[in-house]
Amino acid sequence: MTYLKKLISTLNASLSGENRVAQLDGLRGLLALQVVYLHFAVGFDSTRTFSEQYFPILINNWLAVDIFFAMSGFVMCYVYAERFRQHIRWGDYWNFILARFARIYPVNLLSIVLLLIFMLPVVWNTDRFLSYDGRYSWHSAIASLFLLQGPAIDHRTWNFPSWSVSVEWVLYFIFPFFIPLLRQKYLAIVALPILGLLSFALYTTVGPVTNGPLSLVHGLLLFMSGVAIHELSKSGLFSSTVLLAVTVAALMVLASYPALEMFAVFLVPLLVLTIIENKYAKIFLSMYIFRLLGLLSYSLYMLHALVAIIVMGRVHDVLERVFGGGVLVSFCTIAICMLLSLLIAALSVVFVEGPFRSKIRRLFDYVPSRSVAKQQLSS
Repeated sequence: MTYLKKLISTLNASLSGENRVAQLDGLRGLLALQVVYLHFAVGFDSTRTFSEQYFPILINNWLAVDIFFAMSGFVMCYVYAERFRQHIRWGDYWNFILARFARIYPVNLLSIVLLLIFMLPVVWNTDRFLSYDGRYSWHSAIASLFLLQGPAIDHRTWNFPSWSVSVEWVLYFIFPFFIPLLRQKYLAIVALPILGLLSFALYTTVGPVTNGPLSLVHGLLLFMSGVAIHELSKSGLFSSTVLLAVTVAALMVLASYPALEMFAVFLVPLLVLTIIENKYAKIFLSMYIFRLLGLLSYSLYMLHALVAIIVMGRVHDVLERVFGGGVLVSFCTIAICMLLSLLIAALSVVFVEGPFRSKIRRLFDYVPSRSVAKQQLSS
């Protein structure tokens, strides 16, 4: 009970942070759940077929990540734009990189260490580990430890969802240099359709890239869309509820049909913009349950693959022996694994994300300027 009380109190304290865009927290939480469901559902033929037939958007394997990239670009501007809008000082740049490292690296390290603990006894001294390009190879493990598994490795790695976090980490190093380019709203207006066309071209030529050098291009285009929409987010032009409803409906339709899904990339920035500006979206997505999911979303995204790789098959085997096979047993397995993933994510937030973030900052004597300290704590 003591740990449960600490868990609840820590989560509630984190939710009360200032300068958060609450509706984006809620959206991030819902999207993280969709990604988790996707990775669990495709593990069984029965749930994959059922989802493809009745809820195809739930197993769309790229839309959520594209929205993550766009939201990340926006949030980075929301927190740091004023620091870099006029000048880029080395001290500010170093503090920014350190803050992002402290935010994302502890959970990345936790995920790869846990996978090494569980998987090394299985793959050690086999081609899966000794080969240069195997998913569970030593080469992939080293790249993951340095947060380079996305752009540097052209195939799935140990913690396969983490490719996007790796891409984002690389993008942080160039992000401050883009801020001065978008000082005027008209530049952002021009940039958005160009970025959309380039993203569309990437999808139609090579598909939704998730590993290798082109994954960096994939992330950059959507991340820069987020930077551009930051300059438009206070215009009031995107607050219409009708516009929000049409955007959401169009995205759901496009993302549900493989022949049309590449067109959805044009609507990703518009979705983020309308959710930021629309008052009803803010009320709905700022509900406690969605904000809580948003708080858990990073650890959930980074750690659910462990459950998929290590636990899910065993849970399914137990349920199958007791209740027999069938789609219902597979869905029960998914439900149990999603709940377990949420619990692991909550423990990670309380015992890894928060504490190690603070320790890393203290270790490197991270001292943000007073004017942006509160904003950084909420990013």
